Amino acid sequence: MAAAIAVIATAIGTGVAVHGQIQAGKAEDRASKRNAAIQQQQAANERKAGLHRAQQISEEGKRLRARQNVLFAKAGVGLAGTPLLVVQDTERAVREDIRTTILGGIQRQGFFEAGAGLSLLRGRSARRAGQIGAVSTLLGGAGKSALAFNDVFGGIGVSTSKKTSKKTSKKT
Repeated sequence: MAAAIAVIATAIGTGVAVHGQIQAGKAEDRASKRNAAIQQQQAANERKAGLHRAQQISEEGKRLRARQNVLFAKAGVGLAGTPLLVVQDTERAVREDIRTTILGGIQRQGFFEAGAGLSLLRGRSARRAGQIGAVSTLLGGAGKSALAFNDVFGGIGVSTSKKTSKKTSKKT
């Protein structure tokens, strides 16, 4: 009777372990999908923030150029020669700042998008690992249950002990 209970307990334990591995893989996959969604949102936010900051730099540049023009006009200096070079240099620096800011936003966006892709890959891998682990556990448990069943009920004629194999060899 105790041996029969052991066979049943092995089968139930195997079933619980299989279920647990599958559920763990699914849970990891769901968590990875949530992380990927957050990373995708952050990627979009980074791009928008870069564009917004570039717009601010553009507006600040316009105000700076206007201030320069006013100061040159107050001083009675025309926009030729050195003052023109100063204004052109300011415009070039503002354009460069805008370009750098936009590219920085795009780069940060790419970083978060790559992270989202990796999160999805990790989730799929975890789900697959859970399935493979469950199959492995199921096969191992089935083997143990079969051997235990054979020992208890004399089942399929496979012997697990030396004592039984001697009896089998004497009969033949």
